[in-house]
Amino acid sequence: FTSAEIIVEGAKKDSVPLELVQDYEVIAKQTLKDRTFSEIGKIAIRLATKKLTENIVAEQNPNLGALVGLFNAITEKTDTRNWQTLPNQIYYARIPVTGVTTKVVLKTSSPEGKQVEKELTVSSKYRINFLTYNTHQIIRSN
Repeated sequence: FTSAEIIVEGAKKDSVPLELVQDYEVIAKQTLKDRTFSEIGKIAIRLATKKLTENIVAEQNPNLGALVGLFNAITEKTDTRNWQTLPNQIYYARIPVTGVTTKVVLKTSSPEGKQVEKELTVSSKYRINFLTYNTHQIIRSN
C-alpha cells in the first residue's frame, strides 16, 4: 500500500495515520553492498581450499581424489538466507481504547488507487494489544 489510516469507532478524530517504524529495503540494500566483497572472498577461499585438497589427494590416490571431489560437491551448498521473508516496511499507530472492545477499520490504498478496508476488534481486557496486518506483493520475472 502507498497510504494507510485507522478509523476508530466513536473516536473524536476522524482517523489515525500510520507511522513508518522501519524500512527494511534500505537496510537490505546497504547490507548487500557492505557484504558483497567479503562474501565473494569467503566463497573463493573455500572453493580454492577444497579444490587444492582434492588435487593433492588425487596425485597420491586417484580413486580417493575422486571421492574427495564428490564429497566437496555434496557439501557445497547455496546460501539460502533470504530478505524476501522480511517485511519491506513496518508501520504502527497507537490508539487509546475506551470501551471493553473497540472496532477499528484499517484503510489502505494501493499505488493504483484501489482501497482495501479491514475491520479489527481491539479488547481493553489487555493493557497493550498488538494487531498485525500483512500485505504482500508477488513480483514475478519473465
